[in-house]
Amino acid sequence: MNSENKAILHLKKSLHFSPNNPDALLKLCEIYFAKSWFKEIDKLLLKYRECCETTGYIKAVLLLKKEEYDKASEKLFRIILDSDNPSQTYLKTAIDLEKKRKDSKKLSIYLELLIQKEPFNGWNHLELSKLLNPEIDRDRIIYLIDTANYLLVNHVEPPLAKLQFLWKNIGQLKQTSHETSEEEIIGELERLLTVHPTNNQLLSFLSEVYIEADLHKDTIRILNQIYDKQNTSINFHLGKAYFELNNFNKCIYYLTLSETNSFFAFDSYYYMSLAFRRLQDLKKFLLHQRKAYDVHKHYIDLLGAEYDKSISTNQFGEAKIWIEKKFKARRKVSSLCLQLYLHDEKETDSHDFLSQSLNLNPKNHLALYHMGLRHKKRCLNESLSYFLKSLQEEWNFYEGHVEIADCYKMMDQKEKALRHQKIANEIKN
Repeated sequence: MNSENKAILHLKKSLHFSPNNPDALLKLCEIYFAKSWFKEIDKLLLKYRECCETTGYIKAVLLLKKEEYDKASEKLFRIILDSDNPSQTYLKTAIDLEKKRKDSKKLSIYLELLIQKEPFNGWNHLELSKLLNPEIDRDRIIYLIDTANYLLVNHVEPPLAKLQFLWKNIGQLKQTSHETSEEEIIGELERLLTVHPTNNQLLSFLSEVYIEADLHKDTIRILNQIYDKQNTSINFHLGKAYFELNNFNKCIYYLTLSETNSFFAFDSYYYMSLAFRRLQDLKKFLLHQRKAYDVHKHYIDLLGAEYDKSISTNQFGEAKIWIEKKFKARRKVSSLCLQLYLHDEKETDSHDFLSQSLNLNPKNHLALYHMGLRHKKRCLNESLSYFLKSLQEEWNFYEGHVEIADCYKMMDQKEKALRHQKIANEIKN
């Protein structure tokens, strides 16, 4: 008889003589869990009419093993909240479960309780800091990260977490005791990199910072250190950096490697189209514009889904980032639709793309201008209203003043026509 079978035999004897021994019950069930003997656990629990904490916990773990996560979550939540002193085992099981369920609210409750039991475990402090709302709990977040930094000496994670928090909330922290400039954060990251030169998490975040700060050469230098041809994120950001440096051939090479990723497909096609336009390859310019248009709706839906997910989990800082990306994408698609109108529709007397351009971005002054041109032969007043709206968005738009001057001239309003012609001449000179 092997040691495991002996353990089962002795635990069964213990429960025979002391049926309410929770330790013996739990240890026997743990052996059964390891063997996936779920039926044996069910049979064992039938003997216990009264549901004590231990039997309730075992039933919750059984549900967890059967991947009935929502039921397991409800049962664990009741057990832990009803207990005056929930065990660390219960809390750690609940934490692992809520990570799978991505329920940040329950997860933060369990971590708070676990920190009380394990005050010198810096990882729990660090994990909890990432779940709190920076708009409400910024002082608590900083305190938790600083505590983790004190407890986890020589680990890169706590100082990196603090710099990530400062960077992502740089606007909210202005005029507070935690205010830090972009230059200071970049300097701290680069100093941290000298201590941990091969840490991919640090390199990856530093590349994000360089990207957002438009430090394109530094972006390329850092991304080349962690380059992986299969990583579409790295390929996209390398392509974007080379685009900004006017190296269009390398830009196209890396963006081609990132176009398979749903999150990067739209921007990859969009920037490739601009690169081909700079290379004066009109055919490929139009082809990639069309590809970008074909995937734009899916991309905007993805951004919207990420925004909704962030709101549902109270991650308002992340939600702000996603909604800004969504608005930026809509502006890009508006510009794209205008280009497709000018190349594909203008000569066919269709204006579907032009209408879409304004629906996506009603403040697109060029789209407003071209809509004004469309109406000029049909309704002078309607045309004039579009030209005036265009100037509200971009007053120094030369062509807009010229067209308005012409409209007023045709309407025999010579004084207004002369005024806008004068403005147009001043802009041109």
